[in-house]
Amino acid sequence: NEKLQSGSNIQLTLDVELQSILVDAMSQEVQKTNANSANGIIMDPFTGEILAMASIPTFNPNHYYKYGMSTFANKAISESYEPGSTYKLISMAAILESNLFSINDQIFCEEGAYEIIPNKIIHDHEPHQYLTLSEIFMHSSNIGIAKIVKELGANHIYNFSRKFGFGIKTGVELPNEASGILRPIDDWSGLSTTSISIGQEISVNTLQLASAYSATANGGYLMKPVIIKSIQNQDVNTTTSPEVIRKVMS
Repeated sequence: NEKLQSGSNIQLTLDVELQSILVDAMSQEVQKTNANSANGIIMDPFTGEILAMASIPTFNPNHYYKYGMSTFANKAISESYEPGSTYKLISMAAILESNLFSINDQIFCEEGAYEIIPNKIIHDHEPHQYLTLSEIFMHSSNIGIAKIVKELGANHIYNFSRKFGFGIKTGVELPNEASGILRPIDDWSGLSTTSISIGQEISVNTLQLASAYSATANGGYLMKPVIIKSIQNQDVNTTTSPEVIRKVMS
């Protein structure tokens, strides 16, 4: 008989306590809102380490045959969707990095309804008159963002979306990652700049969004997401080091 060789020891970045907190929080939310599913990630913004990652409904790997195949997917990376207002963080970074606007500039927000092009009106959740850039972000004003990005232009918004890693896989060491959709700028319509700046006409996965938010928390660096902390066997002992993909803002 050939001697069996033992495999490598793989240590993940996951923290079992944070994993449990994440799953509990999502389960409560699904129950409260009667949603079909939920997925989420907790990430260390300075290292890119994924500390918790889950999607529900989930399955028990010991009795996987009792569950439908759809529960096997890790939806935090395998599914993409329109990010909506969560994307305004990226738009705000693009606005501030243009150096054309400062945080206290005031924009007239049209008291809640604004005709962006003939016969196309966009609305805010609640009517506002003048708001500073900070207030536009705080109140999540579609009109405020739309009026500013109209001045910045499509190229600027497209370039920042790419810079933050949207439309491209993160490269995390897990199968079936969706790249999301950020259409080439030649395929944009007259409304695309506005739509994308408020999180429509674009799709992202949760890991891409968590990575982008991490960049705003760590001083402006897009980190490569990591889920394997170390691999050890008889011959080798490799530990993952934090890897900066690029600086996305000052």
